[in-house]
Amino acid sequence: MMMGQLLEGSSAVECYQKGIEIMLKEKEEKEALEVAAACKNDRDVTNKDISSAYCAIAEIYLTDCCFDDTAENKCKEFTDKALEADPDNAEALQIKASYHLSKDEVEEAKELIKKSVSLWLPKLEAADTGSVANEDFDPVDTCPLAYNARVQCGKILIEVEDYELATDVLETLLDEDDEVPDVWYLIGWANYLQGQEFYSNARHYLLKGKEVYAKVKYDDAGLLTHIEELLTELGPEPEESESVEPLEIESSEEEDMDH
Repeated sequence: MMMGQLLEGSSAVECYQKGIEIMLKEKEEKEALEVAAACKNDRDVTNKDISSAYCAIAEIYLTDCCFDDTAENKCKEFTDKALEADPDNAEALQIKASYHLSKDEVEEAKELIKKSVSLWLPKLEAADTGSVANEDFDPVDTCPLAYNARVQCGKILIEVEDYELATDVLETLLDEDDEVPDVWYLIGWANYLQGQEFYSNARHYLLKGKEVYAKVKYDDAGLLTHIEELLTELGPEPEESESVEPLEIESSEEEDMDH
């Protein structure tokens, strides 16, 4: 499995497939010494392990091997196998959402990504608010998705136009690391897409994204260009007009009384 992470394309697929074969065999024959030695793993292989390995292969067909003639079918095949092994694998649900988006099947993608998020976001938010006892808190179980995977989750939610949930997901990333320009940009973009009522929020996050971009010496010209284009369109924050006390005008009756 480690080799699969180090390699790319079809070579990585072969390594992952071999790793899955070994894990399946170990799961069926836990006491087989040769399998235990090959895996070098002290714990039993779980359905989640097998599902994650299938996810890794499916991801390759969405990225490195996306131009292969069989990429679409292979991605679906391995994503389905991942969900068959573990139906509650948030990563597998997210990858399948990406698969449906690649086919412009937005409603299917939206349903899957929302189900994926429902498996970890409420737990993470509960942990952040301290409503989970320390002894019940397991960071991996609470949020099984890596930082970059959650950035991708935010992108998918924006594509399916669930801007509020996208913002909720992306805000959790700022709590972990607030020096990633992409996250500030995506929250700004999500706010911008919601219309004029959210332009002030959009401006705030985009300006912060530009600031962080310069601070960390980020290298993504396309990202910076889009941030600047949006900020130009949004313009500066409108100045609040000073309140002016209304002038008191004496009525004609009051004037007559004075005479």
